[in-house]
Amino acid sequence: LHSMTSPSSYLSTSSFPPSKRQKITARSEEPSGGYECDFIDAPHNDDYCIIRLRPARDPQQTKCDCAKLLCKSCYEKQKGIAGTCPMCRKRLDAFPDRNISRRLNALRVKCTSAGCPWENELGMLNGHIDNCEYVVTDCTNGCKSSHRRCDLKHHLMEECPLRQYVCDHCNDKGVYVDMTGKHLKVCPNIMVRCAKTGCMASVARKDLKDHSSICPKATIKCPYLKIGCQFVSLREKMDDHINSSTTVHLDLAVGEIVKLKHDLAKRQDHMY
Repeated sequence: LHSMTSPSSYLSTSSFPPSKRQKITARSEEPSGGYECDFIDAPHNDDYCIIRLRPARDPQQTKCDCAKLLCKSCYEKQKGIAGTCPMCRKRLDAFPDRNISRRLNALRVKCTSAGCPWENELGMLNGHIDNCEYVVTDCTNGCKSSHRRCDLKHHLMEECPLRQYVCDHCNDKGVYVDMTGKHLKVCPNIMVRCAKTGCMASVARKDLKDHSSICPKATIKCPYLKIGCQFVSLREKMDDHINSSTTVHLDLAVGEIVKLKHDLAKRQDHMY
């Protein structure tokens, strides 16, 4: 190495993993930085990025005397920030190392998704990840939950609180959490109990107003109110009142007739 002491975050030749190491844990689907997947075939010591300490993604070979390897993203970041090699501090320039890229892509790796049995070459991993049924993905309805692709369909159809749902009572459509919550408080076809004390009737919400006009427990006025009867009772007891008050109602009616007759006579007097 160069005589200058390098930062502890940089990799020296002696700190490379031994060639017998078989497993490197991480996520190969990262868009930048080194590969972090489970390697079945161990990468060569020279295949590691000196910044990320992982097998280099899109490997770039430095042109300085160090001749070390960087991931393309690490190279671009280092060149933009410092512009010098992190090992020797000389001007940083690099070129794509296609030989190392081919060597890495030929190594066998395991899928990074828990439970997935897939094993194949690193170069095929990204294509596999795009379709892997074990990849964890966010709910497409936006409920903020995450599921394996193979479980997502069941979640969307049966479990997601934001899935589309049809009301069992009125066939209206909406989001499940709303349709099974606040919608039930206004659904016109939901059966509801009459609010009148003692009435045991259950009717559809849309028919509740009509029920009120026949509810036996509703308080109503005597139908002979217009001729002066002030009696008020439950509807179920009104017939008893009418049947027992025939004479009273008749007297009230006669009184109204007499009054009308008197008023008519007065008008006739004014006319002649």
